This record gives sequence, structure tokens and C-alpha cells, in this order.
Amino acid sequence: MGVMETPSSLMEHTEETADSLLRIAETCISDLTETFFSTPYLFYTENDLHCHFFKILSERLEGSGYGVYKTLDEKLSNLLHKEYPTKKRYRRRPLREHATGARGHFDLCLWNPEEVSNRLFRSRNPDEIDREQQTYFAFEFLLMEGTDGSTLERAITHTLWDMLKLKDNEVEYGYVLLFARDWSFGEDFLENMKKQKIPSNVALVYVESSDGHTFAERLSFSEENILSNYTD
Repeated sequence: MGVMETPSSLMEHTEETADSLLRIAETCISDLTETFFSTPYLFYTENDLHCHFFKILSERLEGSGYGVYKTLDEKLSNLLHKEYPTKKRYRRRPLREHATGARGHFDLCLWNPEEVSNRLFRSRNPDEIDREQQTYFAFEFLLMEGTDGSTLERAITHTLWDMLKLKDNEVEYGYVLLFARDWSFGEDFLENMKKQKIPSNVALVYVESSDGHTFAERLSFSEENILSNYTD
């Protein structure tokens, strides 16, 4: 597939591009959910979820014509990346944005194809961080299991941290994808999350497989539950 630069005419089609990428992202989330429901132990670790999602998302992107792009600093790259850094800096304790903290990272992100040629592949000094690529779509994952009560606190803390990163950093569409298998605290987790102020650009998707039963619920982003067909 040839190199795709960003002609000025494409800037007029931001809404069309967003709709296209949103359909691809939602389809891949549904595909991953179906796989988790049928074979929840296919994934040994959270990173296995990352890798599987990366594979199906990259295939969908390529099949839809999203190929290789040239950045402002003359680097050839695709849109999908793992562990791309945030532009803002944070401190974990207490959990907040802080100018002297460290940059976070997204598990996976999609660059904005209409901005690639105007942005750097990587900044070489702190003053250029804002010129790095736009994390147009960003995805955070969590895999929970077991009966240890400390896992509930970890899931809540981890999710709040993810939402803090996703609500800024130029993210237009942010996803927290929590997968649980034989986990005892799904109801408690969802009850807690429903009391939180979830950013308007963030969707929390909870997917559970326990004792042969499957369940999925989506909070914020849209009241529509795209995963309702997968709940038994």
C-alpha cells in the first residue's frame, strides 16, 4: 500500500473520517467481546488482550484503506500504535495532572489520519510535545479475575487513572475496556463507576464471563449499549 500524505482537501472530511474509524473501533470491540465470551482463557494476561485487539484492529484498518502515512519529520508510519505517550504529565499519588510529573502512556491509540502530515512522529525536546501526533482514539485495557477483595480497589483505581488520561491529551474517543472472568466484584465495580463523573468523550465497556454466563455493559459515551446482544 502506498504512502498517504494529508492533502488539504481531506481536512474538510473530519466527520466522515471520525465515523469511519468509530465504526471500525466499535466492530473490533464487539469482535473481541465475542472471542472473550467464547474462550475467556484464551488470554493469559492483559497484554494478550492488547495483542489480539491490535491484530484485528490493524487488519480492519488496512482493509478500509488506512495505510502508511508520512509525518512532518519525514517518518513513514501507520495510525495504530501501542504505548504512545500522553502530552500531559501526571502524578499517581495523589492521582492528578502535574507539570513536574511523568507522561503517561495509552495501551493502544489511533492517530488522526488528517493530522499526521502536520505532526511529529516523536518530539526531541519537551517544548515540542504538543506537536506530536493526535491520539484521536485511545484504548485502555484491564483484565480482572478471582475472589481477592483487593482486586476491586485495583480495578477502580486503575479505571480512574485511565479516565484521567483519556479525558484530555487530544483524545476524541477514549475507551476503557475491562474484561472480567470468574470475578466476584463486577456488580460492586459497576455500582461505583455509576457514581463517578465519566468524561463525555470516554466509554467504559465492562465485559464479564463467569461460570458459563456472559454479561456486558457500557457506561457513558452513548447510552446505547452496543454489546447488549452478547448478554445472556
